[in-house]
Amino acid sequence: MTTTKIKCSECGSFDTASYDDELIECLTCRHITFGDDPPDAYAIESWCVPASELADIAVAMCSPRKAPDSVTQAAWEEPSESKTIHDFVTICGVSPIVEVVMERYAMGGYGIQLWDNEGPLMTATRWIPGIPAGCVAIKDFDENAGCLEQLIARGVIEPPQEFLEGLPICRLRI
Repeated sequence: MTTTKIKCSECGSFDTASYDDELIECLTCRHITFGDDPPDAYAIESWCVPASELADIAVAMCSPRKAPDSVTQAAWEEPSESKTIHDFVTICGVSPIVEVVMERYAMGGYGIQLWDNEGPLMTATRWIPGIPAGCVAIKDFDENAGCLEQLIARGVIEPPQEFLEGLPICRLRI
């Protein structure tokens, strides 16, 4: 499935909301953009696939993308399964069942979105240039407070080994 992500012209975040009256609001810095001044939009490939269907999809897909030269191919594997998390705590309360949805940013790298039964709950990652293959930058502030610890505890990511632009960089485990 291809999704369009809209980039905030003020802070560069992809956490935006579009409204019926053609307003676009950045959920990070709360900047408002009107329809007559549209921000940049990027197409991304996203998926939410039950683990039982992954083998069929893997066979149908082309060969995996080559890892950057700085990372050996043996050290990098594509994410291979979807994951369900129970009792995920957010600043708004507890979501009993949350699906981890992997996405691929158009400029490279992976992202993590969390969906509950009402739709998208949060985008847990931010795209930053220079992230090593197989790693993501986790947003663990504002509306995502506590996200890092919960994703580590539930086996989605490993603990951070480095920081880029103030965000923890964690290797994917799923």
